[in-house]
Amino acid sequence: MCKCLVRLRHLVNLVAFADGVPLPLIGFQNFRRERIAHRGAFARVREIHDPAQRERRLAVEDLLTGYYETALARNELITELRIPAPGATRAVYFKVTAGSADDWPALGVAVALTAEGSRVKSARIVVSAATAKATRLKAAEPALIGADVNEKTLQKVAEAAAAEADIIADLRGSASYKRELLRVYTARAVRAAIGGAP
Repeated sequence: MCKCLVRLRHLVNLVAFADGVPLPLIGFQNFRRERIAHRGAFARVREIHDPAQRERRLAVEDLLTGYYETALARNELITELRIPAPGATRAVYFKVTAGSADDWPALGVAVALTAEGSRVKSARIVVSAATAKATRLKAAEPALIGADVNEKTLQKVAEAAAAEADIIADLRGSASYKRELLRVYTARAVRAAIGGAP
């Protein structure tokens, strides 16, 4: 295992990495802030200046606690990040911004799912940027699980996501504007993950 730091733009150019970890690397190359929501992902955290070298494991979804805030103590450092190979999971991330690719988005939405044809077996939906922290929309996911992806299903999951998310207003848009973006881009992300055009 490599115990080194590397910039994301260098990592995406490594053929071995791209072949071994089929994450949606296209589009990551221009973004500074990435959020990856994946089943079983965790960060290993170690206390600094601790003779006993105590460590703890923290689920990635529990790492972010607020806007630019983490669950790390002042004397802790992330020493390892593990993201399991996705296997049959298909994942899509949409970043919605009126500015450049490097600008903070009005909305980020990620969908990861497994499916047989158009029938969804498992699903995870995460919203970011329009919320105080990256948030998994657990109540919206059942609208997909066991369903065939069609216009009725897309509308149902989009409405469930918009109802569940605790949207914040900022200079990138009002809460109602961002909620409508979430409806539109949740449906697009599901459609893209299942294999159709966004």
